[in-house]
Amino acid sequence: MCNDYCFSGPKPKRIAVFAEDRGHEEFLRAVIERLARETPLDLEVRVQSARGGQGRALSELKLFQHVLLRSTSGTALPDLIVVGIDSNCQGLLVVRQQIRKALDPGLIERTVIACPEPHIELWYMSDLKAFAEAVGQAPKLGKKKCAKDRYKEILAKAVASAGHMAPLGGIDFGREIVARMDWRRASRAVNSLGMFLDELRAGLNRLRDS
Repeated sequence: MCNDYCFSGPKPKRIAVFAEDRGHEEFLRAVIERLARETPLDLEVRVQSARGGQGRALSELKLFQHVLLRSTSGTALPDLIVVGIDSNCQGLLVVRQQIRKALDPGLIERTVIACPEPHIELWYMSDLKAFAEAVGQAPKLGKKKCAKDRYKEILAKAVASAGHMAPLGGIDFGREIVARMDWRRASRAVNSLGMFLDELRAGLNRLRDS
C-alpha cells in the first residue's frame, strides 16, 4: 500500500521536503521551484511540516524518514530530500550536525539541509530590495542578533507597516519575495541561506545530469 509520500508515474524528479513549520514550507517550496526552473528541471514537490519548533522537528524528522522508507515498496524513494530546521541560538554548525545525526544512513546522500541562522524569517528578509519590491517597503533589521521571535516580529511589522493584511505574519509573501530575490545579494547578507542555495543547486544539477 502507498501513502502520501509515495511517488508514481513517469518522472519528473521527485523532491520531498520536511519543514519545521509553515514559514519554512512556504519559503523552501518557492526556492526549490525557482531553482528548478533555472536549472532547468521538471519537479514534483511534496511537503510535510512538523509544527512545534526545533525540538519537535528533530524528533518528527525520524518519523518522516521512517514513513518514506516504509512507503517505497514498489516505488522509488524521492530523488532529493530537503530538511528545513532553524539553528535558533545554538549555532549553524551545531544544529546542522544534529540534523545529520538524525538522518537515516540510507538517506544522507540524497538529503540537502536548510538550516536558517537563527530563524527562517531572516531568510525572507535577506534581500531587502526584493522584499521592498514584493511588499512595498523594506524592514529595518538593525544589528543582527539571536533572540526568540525577533525576526518573526520584524517581518510581521514590516508587512503591516506597508498596509497589508497578513494573517500568516508575513510569510504570505514568501513566493513573491523569492521570485524577486537576487541570489548573490541574499547569500552575501545571510551566510546560512547561501550555504543552502549552494547545496540545493548541486543537488538539482545531479538530478538533471542523472
